[in-house]
Amino acid sequence: MSLFRWLVAIVICLAVFASLGLIKYNQVMAAIAFGESFPEPSETVHAQTLTPSLWRATSLLSGETVAPQLIMLTNQQAGIITAVNGESGQSIAKGTVFIQIDISEELAQLAAITAQITLAQLDVDRLGRLIKVNASSKEQYDRAQAQLNVVNAQADALKANIAKKQVMIPFTGILGLHSLEVGQYVDANTALATLIGNLDPIWVEVEIPQALSALSVGMSLPIYYQNRQVQGSIVAKSQVLNPVNRSVKIRMAITNPDKQLTPGSFVQVAIPSTSEQTVYAVADTAVRYSPLGSFVFVLKLDDNNQYRAVRQEVTVLAKQGAQVIINADFATDSMIATLGAFKLREGMWVKVAEQQ
Repeated sequence: MSLFRWLVAIVICLAVFASLGLIKYNQVMAAIAFGESFPEPSETVHAQTLTPSLWRATSLLSGETVAPQLIMLTNQQAGIITAVNGESGQSIAKGTVFIQIDISEELAQLAAITAQITLAQLDVDRLGRLIKVNASSKEQYDRAQAQLNVVNAQADALKANIAKKQVMIPFTGILGLHSLEVGQYVDANTALATLIGNLDPIWVEVEIPQALSALSVGMSLPIYYQNRQVQGSIVAKSQVLNPVNRSVKIRMAITNPDKQLTPGSFVQVAIPSTSEQTVYAVADTAVRYSPLGSFVFVLKLDDNNQYRAVRQEVTVLAKQGAQVIINADFATDSMIATLGAFKLREGMWVKVAEQQ
């Protein structure tokens, strides 16, 4: 009797569990059917048809502006300054005597030698007349002529020394800062002041890697400074590699009408690479980024002629304003999502609002 009761209890429990399982199964199937009654989720995006193009990578290198005419004015002889004919920052004309060093001693010596020249010339003239009447010898005349040549040479040497005590302006330009005063003593070869000539055009010098050195005189390159872009023309190229970093220096000329660029300013020069590659220019909203790299969503038609999002890895080469230059293997006339691509995931149904 006890065994029969246990069997009845077990049968009742099994019946209860089966009933509960059937009820739960029906609830799950009903929920699935209810979910399938809703339409498949989709997102609306803008799209762009890809067009391949050839592109050269560019490297932005730092360059420095150099004045075509820039020198440091120095004096050849030591002495006391007797005249200063130019203020700091002042425009000064070619041929102006900028600094005059005391030449009073040289002038006195020149006056004495001038008197000797006069006497020597009189002796030469007198002996010349005497030779004509055979009253003097040719030897005496030659000695007098030699003495005249000696004093003339001494006078020329003094004049050259006097000239060395003048600092002449070799070209019209702007004087740099200086603190020279009359009465000041300066040693020989003292740096007096800088002189800068015309700055339009101005030069830009930049050192480029040996791998990018396939540039020739006459080529035009973009130069960037102060949020501006100008074109610079290569006017010279060094024929010797820098032994330290194996670079080549090039010199470019750019217009500088407003004189915003001064010598020593830093600029950036865009140097193109020597090879071209096939790339795609896409909107910056099309490229997505993840810890594993960058990617885009390619829109492909499925069996129902509906667009599906397919993730494809790409390599970002450069950014140019609102565009990104990418490189990847795309099928011909592939279409990618642009504006709204951040809403997509792999395999999602996509509706195209506008195609570019």
